[in-house]
Amino acid sequence: MELQKFNHQNTITSMEVAEMIERQHNELLKTIRQYINYLAEGEIPHGDFFIESTYYDANHQERPCYNITKKGCDMIANKLTGAKGTIFTALYVKRFEEMEQTLLNGISPELQAIIMQDKKLVQHDERIKALEETKYISPLQKKELTKMINELVIKACGGKDTQAYKKVSKKLYSSLNHKVFEKFSISQRAEIPFIKYDEAVEFISNWYPDFDQKIEIKKLNEESS
Repeated sequence: MELQKFNHQNTITSMEVAEMIERQHNELLKTIRQYINYLAEGEIPHGDFFIESTYYDANHQERPCYNITKKGCDMIANKLTGAKGTIFTALYVKRFEEMEQTLLNGISPELQAIIMQDKKLVQHDERIKALEETKYISPLQKKELTKMINELVIKACGGKDTQAYKKVSKKLYSSLNHKVFEKFSISQRAEIPFIKYDEAVEFISNWYPDFDQKIEIKKLNEESS
């Protein structure tokens, strides 16, 4: 297995991975593209996992492929079951470790120590980032968002005592909540990621009723005046 370095990351090719997991290369490419789509939905850069590239086949035709980082291999391995997943994990982990050791062997002990310390800092930052991405907003932040939504709906209806508020406020609450849930791929406001709180505030503050809702609100309030 040949290890390569792209964007300062050690990688192996998708052709090699396909051979290791005993799959057709085209099928693996489809799977990787699906992973990339999932990452895009979560606004996660796929370059940390899969790097687009090309290779020349036996007929000297240029074909698409991916250079896969260790994180990318982790993602692929997580979807494999049984012996196949275990064997693949053992193989790629061993090869990435060999690559790192080869790089270290060619430098001074002092520089090795600096690199190892830098690696520990990167791993620490990655753990912190992972915790932030999985941590949800606090109860106080949830309360603030709820207050914002209430105020927006009341304002849209022309006040809490209006006929529009009495008749369509529930529909507006439902519409706004649905947009928030769809935006952040959640089922309740408490699941908004902590690191996306400011984004949620901005998204909610920019909400307004759609055209049909505005017409309905205006009609109800005019009828009661």
